[in-house]
Amino acid sequence: MDDINGGKNQNVEESSINDKNEEINEKNTDSKCDCSEVDALKLAISDFKDKYLRILAEFENYKKRSKKEQIDVSYHIEASLLKEFLGINDDFERALSIDSNNDGLKSIKSRFDEIFKKRGVVKIKTSVGDDFDFNIHEAISSEDTNDKNLDGKIVKVFADAFLFNSKVLRFAKVVIGKYNEKNNEK
Repeated sequence: MDDINGGKNQNVEESSINDKNEEINEKNTDSKCDCSEVDALKLAISDFKDKYLRILAEFENYKKRSKKEQIDVSYHIEASLLKEFLGINDDFERALSIDSNNDGLKSIKSRFDEIFKKRGVVKIKTSVGDDFDFNIHEAISSEDTNDKNLDGKIVKVFADAFLFNSKVLRFAKVVIGKYNEKNNEK
């Protein structure tokens, strides 16, 4: 009986040992796969990380670009509106040059000046005899002059220049003198 039980136990033990050996062999085989799978996973993680960083950088650039575009659009809208008010401001200046005692006109003109100052609009005063500067002046015509000193200089001013945030909002509208010797010979 001992032999029979001993034999069964021995068969069970051998079966158990064989199962364990198979498990070990499978683990060894799996561990070989694990190495290549680990390498593949590391490569995949590296690729995903690289893609993530690129997308993150693109998104940051998009945010910066969007913010800049928003500022540009805001600037252009405000500049456009202020430019329209410059024409009205010019009308008030002309009216005041005719009737300088009108308190109503003075009040409205001073309100325009306050708004322009608050918004950063700066008037660039242009006078007869100033050098022509294409950065702030727009020559609407030229006029013959007898004065050699006014050749290429401003002889008439129709509207002053205005800057808004250091950019030209409106160019000064001027007439340029052109010295003509033939007119002096007569």
